[in-house]
Amino acid sequence: MKQLTFPKGFLWGAATAAYQIEGGWREDGNDLLIRLRKDYPGIRIIITENGVSYRDMINREGKVVDENRIDFLHRYLSSVHRAIQEGVDIRGYHVWTLMDNFEWAHGFSQRFGLAYTDFSTQKRIIKTSGYWYKEVIRNNGFGSP
Repeated sequence: MKQLTFPKGFLWGAATAAYQIEGGWREDGNDLLIRLRKDYPGIRIIITENGVSYRDMINREGKVVDENRIDFLHRYLSSVHRAIQEGVDIRGYHVWTLMDNFEWAHGFSQRFGLAYTDFSTQKRIIKTSGYWYKEVIRNNGFGSP
């Protein structure tokens, strides 16, 4: 497995609110990033909100296993890494979102967070994707086939 390492000083985080471009990217994001570099030479980019919603559930062991979100983030961040290699000046990435929350389009039916929120008790459970993202930040990158 090849290690994808991001530039020194790359900013990692989890977004709580940000401007967004709805439908402005294909699933891997690379086309938009390359186009921004071409249309706006010298632009510096920090991706402030990127994620995906699913109907996450707590399993019998009390865990939230969301491999589908990890797969999405892995593919998207691989694309971000590829764009950096192609000369796009991307300075950071913030996943959407830290915790499940109310979404205007979906209410509470879809979950975006790296931590599951039980809305009746406010208890949080870190999802598998939250632990995965923690390791991405700690290693400033991740393995890729």
